[in-house]
Amino acid sequence: MSLKTMPERMTEALTDSVTTSEQIKYFENTLRASLTRAEERAAYSLLLFLIFSSLWFIVWSARATKISFLGVEIVDTHVPLLVLPVLSGFAFYQYQCLQGFVDICDAVLRIYYEKTLEPFSNRGIVELLVPPSFLNVENTYANMEETGSFYEKVTNIWGMSVFLLLFLGPAAVLIWMAYAVITAPNIAMLWSILSLLLITLLLCRAALVFIQGMRFVAR
Repeated sequence: MSLKTMPERMTEALTDSVTTSEQIKYFENTLRASLTRAEERAAYSLLLFLIFSSLWFIVWSARATKISFLGVEIVDTHVPLLVLPVLSGFAFYQYQCLQGFVDICDAVLRIYYEKTLEPFSNRGIVELLVPPSFLNVENTYANMEETGSFYEKVTNIWGMSVFLLLFLGPAAVLIWMAYAVITAPNIAMLWSILSLLLITLLLCRAALVFIQGMRFVAR
């Protein structure tokens, strides 16, 4: 049996004979609330990734046995060099999970509006009801244009490029951090391998979540 996308499942739920208007309204309100919270947490996770990776780069650039940070003297810099990549990997993994959830909620919400507000959907007005995150706004601009128009193509290409960059950019940073740690001559190989293993697991899972999210929202 082929995998049903979330828009397909939403369409079936809306047309099911046992579905009531109260259930539909409750679902819409809860879905919008979940979408908003997930967007906030995804932005927070991405910010954590930037903080952790920036701190790692500062420590790595210092190339010293001890550094001072915010009044605190770090004697053994091996610890942050090993730990910060793992924390960065976890923050990226968490961001990818939340962003995938956001994409799924957004796809379902758009289908809901298409089916329940058809006169507005046919005129492209329901796009204005979607929560205004960055990627949602890009999708809105594209969907409000005429199909096949120059503006729609450019907006779709731009939005997809940013979407991929938000995955490939952090992934490339993590790979570089892992390589730098494993090749560092002054870090014990055992700890380097452990750090590399954790980063690899988190990166692989984040990539799998990325693929799963695209599978669920494909129409």
